[in-house]
Amino acid sequence: MTMASAVLRSLGASFAMAALLLGPGPAAAQTNDCARPPESLTYMGNHWEPNFTLSKAGIPRWLLNPPRPGIVPRHYMVRLVPENAPATGWSIAIRDANFRLLEMMGPGDFTAAGTDGRWTRRIDALNLPQADGATTPVIFDLMDETGDANFRVRIADAVVMPEAAGTTPRYSLQRLGQPGYVELFKTRTISGFTTGKLERTRRMADRVGMLVGRGPDGAGRMASWCCSGVMLTPDLYLTNWHCGAADDLPDEAYWHKDRCAESIVDMSWDGDKIGRENACTKVEAVSRDLDYALLRLAPLIGSGTSAAGQAEPVRFAAARPSANQPLMILHHAVCKPKLVSHSCALAQASYPGWTGNATSEFTHKCDTEGGSSGAPIFNENGALVGIHHLGFGLDSSGRCDRQNKAVYIDEILSDIKRTAPGIHEEIAAKTSTEAP
Repeated sequence: MTMASAVLRSLGASFAMAALLLGPGPAAAQTNDCARPPESLTYMGNHWEPNFTLSKAGIPRWLLNPPRPGIVPRHYMVRLVPENAPATGWSIAIRDANFRLLEMMGPGDFTAAGTDGRWTRRIDALNLPQADGATTPVIFDLMDETGDANFRVRIADAVVMPEAAGTTPRYSLQRLGQPGYVELFKTRTISGFTTGKLERTRRMADRVGMLVGRGPDGAGRMASWCCSGVMLTPDLYLTNWHCGAADDLPDEAYWHKDRCAESIVDMSWDGDKIGRENACTKVEAVSRDLDYALLRLAPLIGSGTSAAGQAEPVRFAAARPSANQPLMILHHAVCKPKLVSHSCALAQASYPGWTGNATSEFTHKCDTEGGSSGAPIFNENGALVGIHHLGFGLDSSGRCDRQNKAVYIDEILSDIKRTAPGIHEEIAAKTSTEAP
């Protein structure tokens, strides 16, 4: 067992393996609302590798259907890899069952993608016409006027995603079975919010995005999972280190370049019709001890040149929160659209980090679940104080500690300054700190 796996097992991380749409494994039986080892991630959706190639000399169209009968997806995403591609003279049209154009890609969209190709943007399956009453096909149509017999487009990966991860046992709720969070954009008003506070909170949510990771699990099967995170700058996204690979893998697997290349950050997973999906292009800073990863993002094809950077840069807290100071989390528990846990508070100002650092963490009383990993925690002024990373665990006596854990943002920034000073300067130039 790796050290990371041992830590997750001993602490009983709160991020439960959900009962998923074609997920890689069943959820473990639970007897209470406390996390049980070895769970760490919330798995979501179904990935598969079509291993199909489009070419003018072969088959120029590919019909994408759900991988198994009976699936009702919320959306699809597909990774396309051109091979021996000419500089001009070709394009790929993505169409619905009525051959209506949904998205168009050309050579310029793949110029900087290298050999890994590019993901499509989110293809909203809920609004597509159904061809036979049972499936919702998407057509990938290669239009090639080059005459180059060596040119082809490989359909490397496909993913179908549901609305949420499914029914998940509650792990880190102050009141068992009664989650203290609500969907942020579902209703015009939310109990406990003034109009002004709700508008400010919804603006803050522009910076929050759901990470969809993909990679092999400990058994070698392909899995996908979700976490939460926050944009510190227009293209730097902060989430948890433990969101960088599936469970029970060696430490070096976490945020390997392949995990970055196959990760998507959806900034608009909130029920809207606007695509703001982004690809991870580079891991700029990472720490297992502080459980953070800082990712460089770039918009996916069709998502616009400022998909990630539309939101205002984050503000950092001038000081660490004090006991009972009101806090708020914006997150994607169970991979749901954007949620808010509010009117909660700091519990312990100093808590031992999961690898022993006694000053790096604090505990809080904001409700979380699987998928909340990496979620930003804000003070009452809307300034970032930390990121959530663990929920309830088992104490030394085997009892549920009923403690939600988070890492202080000042600890993370100090580590980035030490290990990646150039990136720290970039963050400092594009962010601000609240007035003391």
